[in-house]
Amino acid sequence: MPKGQYIRTDKHRKILIDRNKSAEHINKIKKSLKGHGFSSETLNKMRDNHADFTGNKNPRWKGGSYIDKNGYKFIYSTEHPMKNLKGYVREHLLVLSNHTEVFKSSIIHHIDGNKLNNNISNLMIMNGNAAHRRIHCNKCINGDIIFDGRKYGN
Repeated sequence: MPKGQYIRTDKHRKILIDRNKSAEHINKIKKSLKGHGFSSETLNKMRDNHADFTGNKNPRWKGGSYIDKNGYKFIYSTEHPMKNLKGYVREHLLVLSNHTEVFKSSIIHHIDGNKLNNNISNLMIMNGNAAHRRIHCNKCINGDIIFDGRKYGN
């Protein structure tokens, strides 16, 4: 066994307790091997008191939005069909879904390149990845753009 680590099995508990130790020391060892030492009643009370700490009831709630490592803003929306496992949806998907139908396979292009500018006039829905690559090369062809937000103005 490595120094400072032990396997917490019944065999090791017996070895630790059987040594010549005082009753107080044996009780300390038993308690440390049990875990936190909370009774099931106490654990139930703790669970009941913290059961409603979800969403904006949680003291660590930060407003229901965050920016991921790729620079996209996510908004908390548990009812949206395109939410992630935590219940958040990309903001540009929320904006576009208010104006037109958006599919999971939709490619959304930010016209000015700013991923945080989710104004409807700055968004386009592209007809696949190839169309999205063409628009970055200024070689857009007819049928590449499914939805053009520039028509909605500022």
